[in-house]
Amino acid sequence: SLANKLENQIRVQRKADDPFVLQTSGETVVLEAKVRSTEVQERLFEFIRSHAAPGQAFENGIQVSPDAPDIPWLDRKPTFFKDLLSSINQSAIAIGSSIVVIRGQAPTKEVAEELGRQVAQQLSGYDIRNQITHPETPAVPLAEEPPNG
Repeated sequence: SLANKLENQIRVQRKADDPFVLQTSGETVVLEAKVRSTEVQERLFEFIRSHAAPGQAFENGIQVSPDAPDIPWLDRKPTFFKDLLSSINQSAIAIGSSIVVIRGQAPTKEVAEELGRQVAQQLSGYDIRNQITHPETPAVPLAEEPPNG
């Protein structure tokens, strides 16, 4: 249904094949992930916390499971999380095994495009889907189908 499609365009939720989802809700950053060990859990949580904007609190939803997939990008130490958390309102990112979806509201088109470039450069090898809006983003009339991907 159209309501279902619109909800899927707005919300990001971790699915079984998404080992990592990060989203902001007000001043709280919610981190959900599935990792193989407590060591990876601690590394991931501290890495993301190190990119926090001033005043942000964190909810740690990282689960440890021996069958969890690897998180290869963690060793790359991507730096775009700092910009995602500090300059994008209602930011969200879901990193799956081959697809990355970023969402939120940027203050300008340039900020949205620069973040998209950073993510594409730092997570090369992933299919990047930049769904960050900005004031210049054209509105989609409700009668039209939302764009795919």
